Amino acid sequence: MRQFPLILRTVEYLERILPSKLEVGRVAAELSISKWHLQHEFKRHTGMSISQYYRLRLLSLAAHQVATGNERIIDVALEHGFESQEAFYRAFKRNMGVSPKQVKHREDFVHYLSFQPLKQTHLEFVAHMDVNPPAKKRFEGVTVYGTAQTFPSIVDSFEPFEARLDTMWRNLDQHLHHWKTPPTQFFTLEYRNRCSNYSGQFEMLAACNGKPEEPNIPLTEIELPTRDMWCFTIPSRDHIAAFFYYLHFIFTPKINS
Repeated sequence: MRQFPLILRTVEYLERILPSKLEVGRVAAELSISKWHLQHEFKRHTGMSISQYYRLRLLSLAAHQVATGNERIIDVALEHGFESQEAFYRAFKRNMGVSPKQVKHREDFVHYLSFQPLKQTHLEFVAHMDVNPPAKKRFEGVTVYGTAQTFPSIVDSFEPFEARLDTMWRNLDQHLHHWKTPPTQFFTLEYRNRCSNYSGQFEMLAACNGKPEEPNIPLTEIELPTRDMWCFTIPSRDHIAAFFYYLHFIFTPKINS
């Protein structure tokens, strides 16, 4: 397994100094490396600059304080290094997708928006993406049939997510025993309209192509249209959580910039 001692030490040090103002030169001195080397290595192994990462962690801590405390939003903004409430609102909205007012006294809600400290699996996935970058490919339309499952947010813990993932695919496999002609393609689909930041719950579908021979089997039918899609490879199921972080915080901002 590839190790990332410098990056993990940097993450640990950044957690200790939050919410103080970030001074990259001081961080580099504490880690006994040059400022240029720290910035270069951090960007190479995480996919984001050290200042971007620190800003996401800073906003996550501020969001938690807004959601759980009784301080005024302006006081939270100043405590976390923002010059004004307006600057805090802009940064919060840009990175969290909602305003600070929308998370006030909503601890459960803000929990699912937070950016957690990077771990070994996140760095492994970024390294994997460097060697196996996502590619846009033409996806030919197909009708799929599958079984749905409701999942808890992967932010909480991977174990409940993994257990339900296994259940979802086992349920589909049981239905496939009735098919005379086995499917040739398998899909995992997420219901975008059945996801809630407020509860952390979302729904996915384990599906396959083909046509059920027994009409009474309760499978969901979905028509997937022809379109261009981004394709990713995930090295193992241990990296599923890291993939979601990569997609949301690294890949999506990059293609939208």
